Amino acid sequence: MRLIVGDTYDYRKELRAMGAQWTKKYRGWNVPRTEEIDQFIEEHPEFDVLVLDTIEKLRARAQEVADEKADRLLERAAKKRQKAEELEEPINSKHGDIAFFTQPNINSSAGRAFTRQRERMYDKLHKGFELENEAEELERRAESLRNVQIQGDAKRRKDAEREKIMERLEVGMGVTSHFFQGPLKVVKKNKKTVRVQSVENPNRVFSIDPRYLKEA
Repeated sequence: MRLIVGDTYDYRKELRAMGAQWTKKYRGWNVPRTEEIDQFIEEHPEFDVLVLDTIEKLRARAQEVADEKADRLLERAAKKRQKAEELEEPINSKHGDIAFFTQPNINSSAGRAFTRQRERMYDKLHKGFELENEAEELERRAESLRNVQIQGDAKRRKDAEREKIMERLEVGMGVTSHFFQGPLKVVKKNKKTVRVQSVENPNRVFSIDPRYLKEA
């Protein structure tokens, strides 16, 4: 993948017309290798060109983009928490003032003014709670971005798990599987599957992913 990154907003139509595709995950334009694109790159040295030709480079760029987004989310969360603290401060400052919280509503000019003031303080407190919840959600979203996933990660994890298990299995070894009742025996190891035989019914032979086997 060859990526053009930078402040390309004003050139988005031109880039699309040349066959470029915007990639949100890597925040850049994936561009074909054409003379037209090469000329565009030469005419716009203000843009960076990234060549992401390995899994490691793809992951690093995706993580960089994700981290920047996470930082922005955390900045928004911090502002919400600061605002929440300001809204909650009037009520929090009254902690220990039993009279403030227990004084009944008095039907007088001063009593009604006090009641309205207390209600406004409670309204601000509840708004502060809402902002804290919003900040917490932003922080959760930011945390989820810290470990970026790219296409093929799930398959690579499964392949690695399969290879690790395959190394431990030997022909003749006893195994079990929750897909089959009764003991099994390994009769052959293939590239990605294992051929097993039922100990109780030797005529029952089948292939299975080694990830679904357990050593007996």
